Amino acid sequence: MTRRKLLSGICALVLVSGVFAVPVPKIMPSMEISVSAAETLTYEDFEYEISGENVVITKYTGTDTAVVIPEKIDDIPVTRIGAACFMYNSALYSVELPDTITSIGGQAFRDCKKLAKINLPEGLEAIENWAFGGCSSLDEIKIPSTVTVIGDTAFYGCPIKEIELPEQLIVINYNTFANCTKLKSVVIPKNVKKIGEGAFQNCTALTSVTLPDGLESLDSGFDGCTALTAVHVLDSVT
Repeated sequence: MTRRKLLSGICALVLVSGVFAVPVPKIMPSMEISVSAAETLTYEDFEYEISGENVVITKYTGTDTAVVIPEKIDDIPVTRIGAACFMYNSALYSVELPDTITSIGGQAFRDCKKLAKINLPEGLEAIENWAFGGCSSLDEIKIPSTVTVIGDTAFYGCPIKEIELPEQLIVINYNTFANCTKLKSVVIPKNVKKIGEGAFQNCTALTSVTLPDGLESLDSGFDGCTALTAVHVLDSVT
């Protein structure tokens, strides 16, 4: 797209009335893939499965407000938080993840309304659909440089104030940061080719966006960003 068309498109997105509809996120299927039935095992307050030479935590059955995920179970590394593992946990306040974690499954922490603190370790590669969607107390998160995939609606509705996106991202997906109403500015990494539908929709505090060289598709990524006044577009964006 030409720079003029890109800027015009963004202006059209932000010049809306003071009343706008809150998006209803699509419920996308989890990325969790099960090839064959695995035996469910238990360790303390965790249910888990062994996948190859790795442990997947599939469910937390405890009631603690602060949870520490083990690095190993029976000397096998814990590498994944499974789909819906903590979903709708109304007590959870903080989670400590070990450095062995490489993926966080779909809806793993969805709607954990009191979750305010979690570390994402270097070595993490994938944050899947709805992983932290609806975590309405999660106002600070550091995404590691090793992350290559952030799924649809992954941080929907989180009150994140600032975010630094990893350079390895190629796509910012559907509704990934939609309704993050505290987010003030964002710099899109240089390798991003596409900003998906509603990626930052209704981020009503967002005032500044920097778009990268090589961006190919903007879609309606900034609909409802009514405070957006500064859009920096590099000359070679096409």
